[in-house]
Amino acid sequence: MEYLNIVLISIFIGPASLKEDSKSRTQLLSRFGGKYCYCIDSLFGNMTSKKIIAVFGATGAQGGSVARAMLEGKKYVVRALTQDVTQPKVQVLRDLGAEVVKGDLNDKASVEAALKGAYGAFLVTNTWDHFSKEKEVCQGKVVADVAKSQGLKHVVYSGLENVKRLTNGKLEVLHFDGKGEVEEYFWSIGVPMTSV
Repeated sequence: MEYLNIVLISIFIGPASLKEDSKSRTQLLSRFGGKYCYCIDSLFGNMTSKKIIAVFGATGAQGGSVARAMLEGKKYVVRALTQDVTQPKVQVLRDLGAEVVKGDLNDKASVEAALKGAYGAFLVTNTWDHFSKEKEVCQGKVVADVAKSQGLKHVVYSGLENVKRLTNGKLEVLHFDGKGEVEEYFWSIGVPMTSV
């Protein structure tokens, strides 16, 4: 999880601060493999005005970690997306400065409203919410389609490999395969996406 957080911090909030502080940049790059972090730390570029980054699953472990790290960086407006805007974790995000919005991956209109005006997004899908690979793929495709139609500049997706495709059907790992299909779909329709 620490690696994921550092990579995401590098993607979303690192470019300006790391460019200014070469010692920090060198330490980060050497600690986490150099080339990979160097490439992804500039995905959103050096921004002069605050852009909106929508964070799906903002009250969960991954989305919450991303939202809090970005809020601490104060370089972006964080739109924290969650299915239940009344839960206690939501107030914590509001207190940190997040704009909290209902975001239901099962409802395209909700996703459209959640991504309206966003520059980029962090997406996490969860097979364990419904135990359905098909539903997870559908959710990911909805976000990809909306991201494309609204012109998001970049999406960071918490994905996994498509094991079934990689093994020519010999193995099937549903919670991997669904995320792998979502990754492939993002790329196939030309939405800029990084899978972490």
